[in-house]
Amino acid sequence: MGQPVPLVFCCALACSAAMALPVSSFPNLNSLSAEDDLGGAYLRPAHFLLAGVPATLVAGVLVATVGYVLAVRMLDHLHA
Repeated sequence: MGQPVPLVFCCALACSAAMALPVSSFPNLNSLSAEDDLGGAYLRPAHFLLAGVPATLVAGVLVATVGYVLAVRMLDHLHA
């Protein structure tokens, strides 16, 4: 069936790579709700998408490539 442990390890890393939406973490949501003295929002969801989509894509590629190789090498001793 292959090596399920490195795949599970990469899935766990990928869970923290969702950065494209304001609700992906409490600090993002807290930043979205911050307002200036006049009640205007400092940030809009579009700001999160502009920065979050490229960061999520880069993190996903890194987890799928470098993360998998590291997981296989680090966790290989568990199966020996």
